[in-house]
Amino acid sequence: MNIFRGMINFFKVTFIDLGRQFRLSYLPPLMIYVAAGVSGLTGIVGTFFVKDYLNLSAAFLASLGFWAGIQLFSFFGRRFDWFKYFNYVRTDCSYQIHGRVFFN
Repeated sequence: MNIFRGMINFFKVTFIDLGRQFRLSYLPPLMIYVAAGVSGLTGIVGTFFVKDYLNLSAAFLASLGFWAGIQLFSFFGRRFDWFKYFNYVRTDCSYQIHGRVFFN
């Protein structure tokens, strides 16, 4: 009987109290997190559709995504360095360090 009361108390403290503390201002970030999760799932489904439709192997499609992602990273990474974030701007020295770490 004592274990049953403990389980009910745990449920109340964990879930019911969470619902009581919920504010309407929490809703937009939660919607963004849910949309990101759904986007990830639909991206997986889309990848399988492309693989079957174009008769590609999974390894080729993964390598294609990898190399395309590297090109996007280098393109957008340089563009975003033009802006200051928290009064910090990356210099060209940081790119030299990254290049030496990853490509040597």
